[in-house]
Amino acid sequence: MPQTADATPLALDRTFTFGDQSVAWGTVGSGPPIVFVHGTPFSAQVWRRIVPWVTADRSAWFFDLLG
Repeated sequence: MPQTADATPLALDRTFTFGDQSVAWGTVGSGPPIVFVHGTPFSAQVWRRIVPWVTADRSAWFFDLLG
């Protein structure tokens, strides 16, 4: 577990295209997945301080949802 929660932006380095819209997403870590879903009007970056705490033994998946 990290000593401090890092505020480094999450890398949304993948995209999924749905119709004419694209959803950016990324993943960090390995192990059983945890999916982080943000609310409106936020982005996946709301999880940037939480993700480092769970990725020691799990993978974190995060998305920038349409909206």
